Amino acid sequence: MPFVIVGFIPLISYVLAYVVDIANADMFWLSCLMTFIALIVVGLLKSFVAETSKLRGIINTVAPGGIAALIAYYVGAMLEGIIQAF
Repeated sequence: MPFVIVGFIPLISYVLAYVVDIANADMFWLSCLMTFIALIVVGLLKSFVAETSKLRGIINTVAPGGIAALIAYYVGAMLEGIIQAF
Protein backbone atom coordinates (compact mmCIF):
# COMPACT_ATOMS: atom_id res chain seq x y z
CA MET A 1 0.00 0.00 0.00
CA PRO A 2 2.78 2.53 0.76
CA PHE A 3 4.25 1.84 -2.69
CA VAL A 4 0.90 2.70 -4.29
CA ILE A 5 0.55 5.88 -2.24
CA VAL A 6 4.06 7.14 -2.99
CA GLY A 7 3.73 6.00 -6.61
CA PHE A 8 0.57 8.09 -6.99
CA ILE A 9 2.28 11.32 -5.87
CA PRO A 10 3.69 12.22 -9.33
CA LEU A 11 0.19 11.86 -10.79
CA ILE A 12 -1.48 14.24 -8.35
CA SER A 13 -0.69 17.33 -10.44
CA TYR A 14 -2.36 15.74 -13.45
CA VAL A 15 -5.43 14.85 -11.39
CA LEU A 16 -5.51 18.43 -10.05
CA ALA A 17 -5.59 19.69 -13.63
CA TYR A 18 -9.21 18.55 -13.83
CA VAL A 19 -10.13 20.77 -10.88
CA VAL A 20 -7.70 23.69 -11.28
CA ASP A 21 -6.52 25.27 -14.52
CA ILE A 22 -2.85 24.25 -14.74
CA ALA A 23 -0.71 24.51 -17.87
CA ASN A 24 0.87 21.30 -19.17
CA ALA A 25 4.42 22.50 -18.47
CA ASP A 26 3.41 23.52 -14.95
CA MET A 27 1.85 20.10 -14.35
CA PHE A 28 5.10 18.43 -15.35
CA TRP A 29 7.28 20.59 -13.10
CA LEU A 30 4.82 20.31 -10.22
CA SER A 31 4.93 16.55 -10.65
CA CYS A 32 8.76 16.62 -10.60
CA LEU A 33 8.78 18.74 -7.44
CA MET A 34 6.27 16.54 -5.66
CA THR A 35 8.24 13.43 -6.64
CA PHE A 36 11.45 14.99 -5.32
CA ILE A 37 9.78 15.87 -2.03
CA ALA A 38 8.31 12.36 -1.75
CA LEU A 39 11.75 10.83 -2.31
CA ILE A 40 13.19 13.07 0.40
CA VAL A 41 10.47 11.98 2.84
CA VAL A 42 11.03 8.30 2.00
CA GLY A 43 14.78 8.80 2.50
CA LEU A 44 14.19 10.44 5.87
CA LEU A 45 11.89 7.63 6.95
CA LYS A 46 14.41 5.06 5.77
CA SER A 47 17.22 6.73 7.72
CA PHE A 48 15.01 6.87 10.82
CA VAL A 49 14.20 3.15 10.62
CA ALA A 50 17.79 2.15 9.78
CA GLU A 51 19.18 4.60 12.36
CA THR A 52 21.61 6.09 9.85
CA SER A 53 22.49 9.62 8.80
CA LYS A 54 19.52 11.61 7.50
CA LEU A 55 21.60 13.06 4.68
CA ARG A 56 22.84 9.61 3.67
CA GLY A 57 19.27 8.26 3.71
CA ILE A 58 18.06 11.12 1.52
CA ILE A 59 20.93 10.81 -0.97
CA ASN A 60 20.58 7.02 -1.14
CA THR A 61 16.91 7.44 -2.02
CA VAL A 62 16.85 10.59 -4.16
CA ALA A 63 19.81 9.65 -6.39
CA PRO A 64 18.54 6.27 -7.65
CA GLY A 65 14.94 7.52 -7.66
CA GLY A 66 15.92 10.56 -9.73
CA ILE A 67 17.96 8.46 -12.14
CA ALA A 68 15.07 6.00 -12.53
CA ALA A 69 12.67 8.89 -13.16
CA LEU A 70 14.97 10.36 -15.84
CA ILE A 71 15.33 6.99 -17.55
CA ALA A 72 11.56 6.47 -17.47
CA TYR A 73 10.98 9.94 -18.92
CA TYR A 74 13.39 9.42 -21.82
CA VAL A 75 12.10 5.91 -22.55
CA GLY A 76 8.59 7.37 -22.67
CA ALA A 77 9.74 10.16 -24.98
CA MET A 78 11.45 7.64 -27.28
CA LEU A 79 8.37 5.42 -27.35
CA GLU A 80 6.20 8.42 -28.15
CA GLY A 81 8.45 9.20 -31.12
CA ILE A 82 8.27 5.60 -32.33
CA ILE A 83 4.49 5.47 -31.98
CA GLN A 84 4.00 8.80 -33.76
CA ALA A 85 6.21 7.59 -36.62
CA PHE A 86 3.61 4.95 -37.48
